[in-house]
Amino acid sequence: MLASTSKVNVRTRCRVRLLMLGVASGQQAGDTVVFAVPAATDVTTGPEGDKVVFVGRAGFAADARNCAPDNGLRPLQQVVLVDGGSGNRATRSEGVVVISMNGAPVGEGLKNGTRMGNLTFDGNCSVGGVPYNRYSGTVE
Repeated sequence: MLASTSKVNVRTRCRVRLLMLGVASGQQAGDTVVFAVPAATDVTTGPEGDKVVFVGRAGFAADARNCAPDNGLRPLQQVVLVDGGSGNRATRSEGVVVISMNGAPVGEGLKNGTRMGNLTFDGNCSVGGVPYNRYSGTVE
């Protein structure tokens, strides 16, 4: 029984890794990234708004139907939203979908510690039937 469970886990991990292959995530300051967060997440936009800091690596891929132009699979990551100056504490959001960087699909996710600002609301979408809000931001 243990041997068959181990084989399934190895197959699952391999499939997830294969799904994560795609455009490299070698982002630089000034790059534009489009991402989506669960709609319940409070995000302040604009030059003095929130900063988004990606933490950890992308763990899974999600079907970004209605969020990505090609309805393809996109990496899921965690972020910390840091208030841009009002004194509110930082909040963590999981299940953030990274859609594109400089207009190209993102397959691997963003590097741990990537920080973005000057966020702009780009509309509503859904991932797996869950409401999301799409934003774009500039890598700092």
